Amino acid sequence: MYVKCKKLESARRIFDALVEKDIISWNTMIAGYAKVGELDLAHTFFDHMPRRNLFSWNSLISGYSQKGDYMMVMSLFNCMVLNNVRPDSVTMAILVHAAAEIGGLEQGKLIHSLVVRMQMKVDAFMGSALIDMYCKCGSIERAFMVFRGLTEKDVNVWTTMITGFAFHGHGNKALELFSEMQRDVMPNDVTWRLAEAEEVVDKMPMKPSRSIWGSIVGACRAHGNMELAERALTELLKLEPDGSAL
Repeated sequence: MYVKCKKLESARRIFDALVEKDIISWNTMIAGYAKVGELDLAHTFFDHMPRRNLFSWNSLISGYSQKGDYMMVMSLFNCMVLNNVRPDSVTMAILVHAAAEIGGLEQGKLIHSLVVRMQMKVDAFMGSALIDMYCKCGSIERAFMVFRGLTEKDVNVWTTMITGFAFHGHGNKALELFSEMQRDVMPNDVTWRLAEAEEVVDKMPMKPSRSIWGSIVGACRAHGNMELAERALTELLKLEPDGSAL
C-alpha cells in the first residue's frame, strides 16, 4: 500500500527493517521506484537483489520504457535472454513499443518473429502493439497483415489500424475500416471512439475528403454524438456548399 501511494520513503524504511527480505519485497521496491521514474534507485535494488524473476525484469524494463530510454529497454532484454529468463507477452509488448518509438523496423520484425517462434498468443493487446509498431516504422502493409490475422479485435486494435491508414495518406482505406468497425464493434465503444476519430482527422497529413466527413456524420447520427456531427456537417458543407452531400 505504501508503494502504491508513492510513500516510498516509508516503504524503504519498512524494507530496510525486514530481517529476511523475500523476492516479493525486492520486487515491490523495484516496481515502486520504476513507476515514479526513480530508475537509478530501481536499478540499484535490481542489481543488489539475490534472486530475480520475470516480474523483476519486466518492472525495470517497463520503467525505462515509460522514461523513453528505449536503448536501455533493448539492452536489458538482451541481458534477460543471456540470463535464460523467458519473456512473456508483457515483455514483448514493451519491446514492440520500444521498436515503434525508435523507428526500428528491423528490430520490430525480429521481435515479432520471436513472438511467433515462442508460440505466444497474439491477443488484442499484443496485436495493437504490433500494428502500431509497423505503422510508425512505415510498413503499413505488414501492419494490415497483422490486423487481418487477428482473431481477437477490440476497439483499440481497430483504432490503431484506422489511425495508421490515415497518417500514411490512405484516407479511403481508413474510411472503409471505420465503416467496418461500426458494424463489428459494440455501439458504446464506437460512441466512445468518435472523439478520437475527430482527432485522427485533424492530424491527417492530407485534407479530409467529403467521404471521410460524410462517414463521420453518419456515425455521429447513428450513435447520438450531435456536437461532432455538427462540426462534421460544417466541414462537409465547406466542401459541397450546395448541400448535395446531404
